[in-house]
Amino acid sequence: MSEAVDKFFGGEEKAQMAAEELIDRELMLNRFKRLLGEVMRGAMARNSFQPWEVEILMDLEHCPLERRRRQEILRQYQRAVERQMTNGPGPPMKLSEFLVLRAQRREQLDVAQTRQAVAAPQSSELELLESELVRRAPSPACLPGGDLTEPRPVG
Repeated sequence: MSEAVDKFFGGEEKAQMAAEELIDRELMLNRFKRLLGEVMRGAMARNSFQPWEVEILMDLEHCPLERRRRQEILRQYQRAVERQMTNGPGPPMKLSEFLVLRAQRREQLDVAQTRQAVAAPQSSELELLESELVRRAPSPACLPGGDLTEPRPVG
């Protein structure tokens, strides 16, 4: 019976740990959103930071972004971190990591599109081939039993 009680209470502890991890993850995500909001507005409203927040700020300083695309890229980064934090543990990925993943994903997409374009002939090429085949095909009258007035038996 002691074993059953241990399993029961052990399961309860695991559930409590999982709940605490979810709460910690949610708090970390909220801190990240607040931090990124302050960065996007260009004004920090606080002076104490978690160590992972300092790392993110330092990384942001070292990642040059085009001024005209900065807000858009930071919004994409925020959405990526939100997906990361919903699916797994923190701390949030750095902007530099996000930019590397984004470049790799774009490269893979470009390669796939190039392969698809090479593998599939263009419609104008298909039309040209089709017209060439029609032009070269013998007339039905030239084929054996090719009298056009009587239908040929099939089979």
